[in-house]
Amino acid sequence: QHITAGCKMLAGKAYMERHNQVAGIIYRNMCAEYELETPRSKWETPPKVVENERAKILWDFQIQADRMVMANQPDIVVVDKEQRKAVMAKLKHYTKFLFVRDPFVRLISAYRDKMLNYDQYFYEGYIRVILQRYKNQKGVPVKYNGTKKTDLKPSFHNFVQYIVDPRSEKYAPFEPHWRQMHRLCHPCLVEYDFVGHQESLQEDAQQLLNILKLENAIKFPPSHENMTSGNSVMEWFQGVPIEDRRKLYKIYEKDFQLFGYRRPTELLDD
Repeated sequence: QHITAGCKMLAGKAYMERHNQVAGIIYRNMCAEYELETPRSKWETPPKVVENERAKILWDFQIQADRMVMANQPDIVVVDKEQRKAVMAKLKHYTKFLFVRDPFVRLISAYRDKMLNYDQYFYEGYIRVILQRYKNQKGVPVKYNGTKKTDLKPSFHNFVQYIVDPRSEKYAPFEPHWRQMHRLCHPCLVEYDFVGHQESLQEDAQQLLNILKLENAIKFPPSHENMTSGNSVMEWFQGVPIEDRRKLYKIYEKDFQLFGYRRPTELLDD
């Protein structure tokens, strides 16, 4: 029995919000296929009915059936006018899969990509604050000028300091590139059919294709060698005090546990 069945809070608002986000992806893809107007934002609730000369799409619409059905309010109904047929979609009928990554390796990758190769969004929203708050750097430009000066790059330890600082989430949640995976993908709310690991991407992707019976139709391309390997994690954390490492682990502990990653004792124990 799924966890939401025993929790009124999860079975109510929290579950439906996540359910509608996932169903919304399918809805927008269907609208695009039939050249129908799609919601401007993924957070925007789709209209109950959209229609053109090719199709009509109903969102969360109660329908009448000619026989007893388990639920008469499917997530999405597509009426194809050209082929004169209707398709009802219920989210539970879709294969839902998720690929995850070692939490600390993912964090290093986020640092390399967003702290060292930042754009205006990351500079003005994060880099400037990190440099002022943890590097005690003076005269940090308020605006991004398009150049990535060496002295305007936080260290990996500065990045860790920002994450473990309670002030960082006082007004808004972590940026998605370093937000915990269980908070992004809600594995206790969405019943994923398959969870793969980036460390075994080739094997897991092939297994997923087998489950979907697409192994003969789709060939997963070879993956490039991961630049942030597990073996290099120790080197990245050499400049991070053990107290901060332990605080960091507590923040990502659920990700380690839920997705089958071992506790990195070599980083956390004396």
